[in-house]
Amino acid sequence: MKYYTLKPEVPGDLDDNTPIKPSSEGPYAQYVEHLGICIEGWMGDDLMEIIPCYIVTRVLRDALTASALSGFEIDTVDVSFDKQLLMFPDMAASWPIPKLHWLKITGRAGKDDFGLSPADAPVVLVVSDRAMNVLQSFHLESCEVSEYVPRIIHGS
Repeated sequence: MKYYTLKPEVPGDLDDNTPIKPSSEGPYAQYVEHLGICIEGWMGDDLMEIIPCYIVTRVLRDALTASALSGFEIDTVDVSFDKQLLMFPDMAASWPIPKLHWLKITGRAGKDDFGLSPADAPVVLVVSDRAMNVLQSFHLESCEVSEYVPRIIHGS
């Protein structure tokens, strides 16, 4: 099966109430227990990234939960908006932000439909052909997609 790396749109940052903890899985792995984000701008993609987390719109969440894809869970996310964005209500009104959800990646890259690359290098989202087929029917204009090439780890 073919796999792809995804680098989704980044619409903002974690809010001040979202602590990030190091994970024992590798130097680049991070753990978030409760996710809160602050939207600074949004280009309209249904899949977004705020390192180290992934966020999806309600319509993409519904499609993913109805699928038989592996390697993810859906959870809640607290959303706030940057003060600069709120200063331009006409702009914000032109693209109402839908209900967002946390796409928790639980799978392994190259094995599950959704996974994260090994945590000994900068972590990226890796999806299978099956997952890509679902994702391609949604808005992903700002998402960079490339073929996933697993790294060979010597000495393992």
